[in-house]
Amino acid sequence: MKGFKEFKALVNKTYTNIYLYSNIFQWFYQKLYAPIMVFFETLQRIKDYIPILWRDRDFDFVFAWPLLLKKFERMEKLMRRSEGVHASFRANEIKIAMILLDRLNNDSHYGLLVEKYKDKYPTLLPWQIEHELYNEDLTFLFELIAKHHKGWWD
Repeated sequence: MKGFKEFKALVNKTYTNIYLYSNIFQWFYQKLYAPIMVFFETLQRIKDYIPILWRDRDFDFVFAWPLLLKKFERMEKLMRRSEGVHASFRANEIKIAMILLDRLNNDSHYGLLVEKYKDKYPTLLPWQIEHELYNEDLTFLFELIAKHHKGWWD
């Protein structure tokens, strides 16, 4: 019986130590490590967005595209690193949105597509074809965001 009591005391002492170390680790993580990491992540985020915000102007909607593009770049990077079940699929959806945003932001490429789409829009002038292609990309982008944005989280 004496051996059992010693064993029980040893187990209780071990559990007490484990509980104590667990609480110390939890306190260290919540009070010190996590806030410091959040601070440095915030500094990195500020560093990423400052060039975009510096060039931002409120008078035209085209200044919103680079901001959204940067946001989607960061989200896609996070999804690629994530180990979630559908993370790579979600990252590909975000990549499609990024491609569309890049096309909307650099609308000079629409002029190059006019020849390709003359058969699709035979009655339109070249600038009208450019406008139609721009609107198609815009519609597709916002439909993609509306349909899938709730799944774009880690």
